[in-house]
Amino acid sequence: YLHQGDDILCSTHNGQVFRFSIPEKKYTLLYDYKRNDINALYRDSQHRLWIPTNSGDGLVVMDGDKRIGSLNVKEKFPHLSPISIITEINKGQFLLGTQEDGLIFIDEAQQEFYIMDGQTFGFSSEDKIWITGIAKDPDGSIWVGTNGAGLFHFNEKLELERNYNKENGLNNECIYSFINQREAL
Repeated sequence: YLHQGDDILCSTHNGQVFRFSIPEKKYTLLYDYKRNDINALYRDSQHRLWIPTNSGDGLVVMDGDKRIGSLNVKEKFPHLSPISIITEINKGQFLLGTQEDGLIFIDEAQQEFYIMDGQTFGFSSEDKIWITGIAKDPDGSIWVGTNGAGLFHFNEKLELERNYNKENGLNNECIYSFINQREAL
C-alpha cells in the first residue's frame, strides 16, 4: 500500500503495520495490534488510514499519526469474520468486505452501520460470502467480487441487480480482482 513519496505501508498476519522506506531499505513498526491478520489498509477521500484489526481495537481510523476513532465491529457482530477489503463508495460511506459474512455498510454522517449478509446476495443469511473486491463504476453501480459465489452487481441504492456466475457465463466463480474496462483491449 503506497503511503507517501518513497514509503510503502505494509500490514502483516501478526497484526502489525510497518512503514517501508524504499531508499533506506528499512522497515519501521508504526502500529502493533498484537493479534491476527490485518488483511487490508485503506486511505479514504480525507486521507485517513483505515486499519481493520482482529483485536479489541476493532476498526481503527488514523489521521496522520493521530488515532481519531475506532469502531468495535466485533462488539456489534461478535462472530464476524475478518475484514478483507475496504472501499469508500461515496464520501463518508464505506463498504467493508469480510472473509465469510458478506459486506458491512458504514455511513459516518448518519452513524449508520449494518451487515449485508447472504440474504443480500440472494442466498440464505447463513451462507458464507467471502468478499475479495469492491468497485464503483462511473454509473454509480457497485460491483462485488467473491471467493466462490461469482461477481455481484448492485445499484447505487445497494440493491442486488444481478449475480454473474457459471450459470450465466463466468467460467470460474472465484473472482479475486477486477477493474472497470470501458475501452477495447
